Amino acid sequence: MVSQYTTFSDGQKNVYTNADASLQFSTSGILDPSTVSIVNLFINGILQPSNTYVVQPGVLMLSDVPFQGVPIIVQFIQISTS
Repeated sequence: MVSQYTTFSDGQKNVYTNADASLQFSTSGILDPSTVSIVNLFINGILQPSNTYVVQPGVLMLSDVPFQGVPIIVQFIQISTS
């Protein structure tokens, strides 16, 4: 299963919540990372190193503030063994 949370930077903040989701492009909120196999963060289409962000249930915290209008996508991948 693959799902994603999508939002767009306002150029001012570095913390995003489920309330900031772009519903047109999201298939989920910000999931609990302990419930999925892999979490990837893309800012402006570029995969980010895991030491530049923190994902908690319903919250994404970035180490920096992206430029205004830049897409922020958190991809959640669940690998099933059955």
